[in-house]
Amino acid sequence: MKYWYLSFIFWFYSMNTIINSTATYIPKNKISSQEMEQRISEIFPEISFWILEEMTGIKTRYFVSEWEYSSDLAIKASEKCFEKSEIKKQDIDLLIFASASQDIIEPATGNIVQKWLWLTCPIFDVKNACNSFLNGIDIADSFIKSWKYKNILVCSGETPSKVIQYKIFNRLDLKKYFAGFTLWDAWTAMILTVTKENIWIKKTYFLSDWNSWELWTIMWWGSRFPHIDKNYFTWEPAKLKDKFKSIWTKEFENWLSELWWKKNEITKFFVHQVTMSNFEYMQDIIWVEKEKFEIILPNYWNIASCCMPFAFDNFCKNNILHKWDKFVFIWFASWFSYGLVFYEV
Repeated sequence: MKYWYLSFIFWFYSMNTIINSTATYIPKNKISSQEMEQRISEIFPEISFWILEEMTGIKTRYFVSEWEYSSDLAIKASEKCFEKSEIKKQDIDLLIFASASQDIIEPATGNIVQKWLWLTCPIFDVKNACNSFLNGIDIADSFIKSWKYKNILVCSGETPSKVIQYKIFNRLDLKKYFAGFTLWDAWTAMILTVTKENIWIKKTYFLSDWNSWELWTIMWWGSRFPHIDKNYFTWEPAKLKDKFKSIWTKEFENWLSELWWKKNEITKFFVHQVTMSNFEYMQDIIWVEKEKFEIILPNYWNIASCCMPFAFDNFCKNNILHKWDKFVFIWFASWFSYGLVFYEV
């Protein structure tokens, strides 16, 4: 007890991060699986109709119009986020545009968002495929806990519909480009603020397998292929599945035990949801009953980095948060990149 005052000093000067408000939205253009199959059949007439719905469970998708861009979506979500929060635009210290999509290579898409939100704070982009938004939260949490910023806006505008490959010539092409047909467009925003309360982000963990970067790609817009038409998704599902299982079975229990959390104490798991089979596979690996997951399928499908805030916003709309509620956000992205955020009320 000799140095009891050190604990008080640590508490007095420590800062935690709270999720102040979230906002989500989907575009209005509704596209059915049959419409997509019709477009594919113009080049590949042998395609089996209803195959997209049978293999993914997806009946419809929502896509942006030709003249809507990633920044447009992020702006709409951010405006909606401010409407739900007591935090004003002039209070924002930092803007992070965290998305797998982008308007242009240079400047950062966040600059465009900043212009139309009339913000004067620093900005930067975070890009890490479907983990982009979770990485944005992790960075915001670090800035807040280090006293650098107090109020941070993290926003995303996902437009994967613009990189779907419809030029399918055979079944091998269909398998190679199939991932694109699971995707939706969406936008989301989240305001994170400083707090001294116990509602806070407890811990974040990330890891990446560098040896798997070629398993899910969009090769265009970079120095490697600057003049070749590679502006579409490709993937290797069998290898992705093997990587997914090998990492999760070894690491997930360790991540929980470091916080002294037990799975039966966790209020909700928020996991990346691509297709129903993918979700069921995830459930089997984590070994938790289905009721513990916040499921946004089939209302929303693979909306890339927007999946996490969509799931959390959906839960908050339909439930009241109680003191000591525990939440785990589990996300994964291309080339196998994993992220976890542990949040306690």
